[in-house]
Amino acid sequence: MALIVRRAGSLRSLLPDTVLRIVALLVIAGAVLVLLAQPGLRRRFDATRTRAYSLSEQSRQLLERLDGDWRLCVVLGAQSADGAVRTQVDEVLRRYEESGRIRIQRIDPADAASIPAYETLLNGLRMRDRDRIARADGAIARAAERFDALVALARELAVQVALALGRLPETSALRAEGAPHVPALDLLAARSDELRAEVRRALGDDALRPVPDWETARSVLAGVLLHYAEELDALATFLRGWRGAVPAELAALADREAGRADAMADACARDAEALRDLVLPELAAMSAAFERGDFAIVLAPDRAALVSPDQLFPALTVDEGEGRVAFDRRFRGEQVLSGAIRSLLVPRMPLVVFVHAEERSLLRANEQRADLVGARSLLEAARFEVREWIIGDGQARPVAAPEQSVVWIVLPPPDRRGLEPSRREMMLVEQVGTLLETGESVLMGVYPSLLPRYRRRDPWTLPTTPLGVRPETDRVIWEVVETGGGDRAASQNWQAIDRTAADHPIARAVDGQQVVVTFPVPIALSAEAPPGVARTILLDIAPGARRWLERDWVRHQRAAAAGLGARADERGDPLPGPVAVAVAVERSRPGRRQRVIVVGSGGWLHSYALDAVVDLGGGQVALTNPGNQELLLAGVQWLAEMDDHIAPSPISRQVARLEHIDATVRLRWALAATVVAPALLLAAGWIGWLVRRRWA
Repeated sequence: MALIVRRAGSLRSLLPDTVLRIVALLVIAGAVLVLLAQPGLRRRFDATRTRAYSLSEQSRQLLERLDGDWRLCVVLGAQSADGAVRTQVDEVLRRYEESGRIRIQRIDPADAASIPAYETLLNGLRMRDRDRIARADGAIARAAERFDALVALARELAVQVALALGRLPETSALRAEGAPHVPALDLLAARSDELRAEVRRALGDDALRPVPDWETARSVLAGVLLHYAEELDALATFLRGWRGAVPAELAALADREAGRADAMADACARDAEALRDLVLPELAAMSAAFERGDFAIVLAPDRAALVSPDQLFPALTVDEGEGRVAFDRRFRGEQVLSGAIRSLLVPRMPLVVFVHAEERSLLRANEQRADLVGARSLLEAARFEVREWIIGDGQARPVAAPEQSVVWIVLPPPDRRGLEPSRREMMLVEQVGTLLETGESVLMGVYPSLLPRYRRRDPWTLPTTPLGVRPETDRVIWEVVETGGGDRAASQNWQAIDRTAADHPIARAVDGQQVVVTFPVPIALSAEAPPGVARTILLDIAPGARRWLERDWVRHQRAAAAGLGARADERGDPLPGPVAVAVAVERSRPGRRQRVIVVGSGGWLHSYALDAVVDLGGGQVALTNPGNQELLLAGVQWLAEMDDHIAPSPISRQVARLEHIDATVRLRWALAATVVAPALLLAAGWIGWLVRRRWA
């Protein structure tokens, strides 16, 4: 009993001392926090696995090249995006600001406090391009005056021609036929007010349209003037045909009106041509963005680049199951903002041309997603100019602007009907050969072919032969994988590659990111490289117990569609070693270097592989195959000789990816989960029991 009393007394005597110690510790902790909150002492550390709160290596290299006064203005309304998106915006802007190379400004056009900054931004853009704005306003004003003169003349001509026709004898063929172009003049007079109102709306400088839409005003006026120049020219020709067919008095009247029509037609054509040749201000491309809101502008010392709302907040489709589809409005700021900065550092961004022989455009989405919508979106976000060249449709070869480099991306036809190549396919092969012979930069994919089985040469193996590179389109790399918890196996016609070992800018950018190649075709290299040619294997597939080279790939494709796996006796030749499926080639040409990339897959660029996403839950998605996008972006930059811009981009850091998980690592984790963790729990319980027994 005395022991219990002594312990109670000891506890009462320790209580004040303990409270004083706790209060002192709280005061010290508060003082430390106040000191650390000072801006000069504040430090931020990114401890995330993906370095999600740090700029990518590509962006850091880009910012290091900035010199002078650079600004990044993001215009985003508080009601335009939810809190999570706004947080992402602020975080990305903070990363750029911490670099110290670019000033950041955030503007909410709906906030009264942001109005001065918004007006300052507008005025600054107007001042830096005031000369072109003045020329554009002057040319459009002259065209509007010409339009008014055209309307007045159209009314007079319609009346004069109608009166002249009325003075002809009733038996005259001209009177019976009438003037075929007079109704068009009547229509112009009737619609003149509507057309003027459309031009005024386009040029309206008010709260709803803070930037004039010069492009719309120019298009309306140029189209109307050019159309009625042709109508007036045809009317003049008609009136001159009256000579010798009508009395002299009416013939003189017709000649006089024809002269007036000719003079106005020439004036309208000149003004329309001047409008079409007019170089619009930089602000012209920003008019729609200012009207819609939610955009960003990168301001260099002498130029500006706009990031449109569609690029800043792309809508991604996420399958939620049960037929429901949601759109994830993600902010992918670093990728598009760095692309805008890059476009201002390069005198002219390269032109990327997709070349194929399909009967429809691949830049439009289709149900199978065997399109180039994802590739186009990625390249345009990086500020490349993108076009399409469909062989066999009579389209002329795209022409780049002066001093603009071109990258040609060739897509062979995936669906070959019959054994004989179609006319369009042979035209495409011929164009590929011409591009390679003339030293163009080409990225080319290949599909497997049935022709070698029938002792026919596949034409797609010929264009790259002078480079010492030959796609073996008679074979496909197949693999048997376990499905259904390991109790079933199925064959798959695709390979996922996440490791590269080549000392090449593209390989370093792609390394560690999953690249999926469908119908992988081996690429053989000649024993010795042709003179002046250097070849580098970018991607290869390692041998495996369940991988083989298959010549009868059509039969296995049918089995794979049925979910069946190939037995050991049904498989072809094992892989003799690492098999190349992507090769980069450099060839010395007179005065320049030619660069070519050959990929042993035709579908790796299509949206079903390039832009595939997985739902992470909570409205978040991640790219399934980020390496496909990285390979395309780095490949285009390398082909355009933009080597300084090649580095792992923000694509590669979207989600954390576990690496080097082999059998030994799996065994260690299994032991930790089944033995070590239970043992630690038992030890903790035993220690607790000892403590309780000691103080009882």
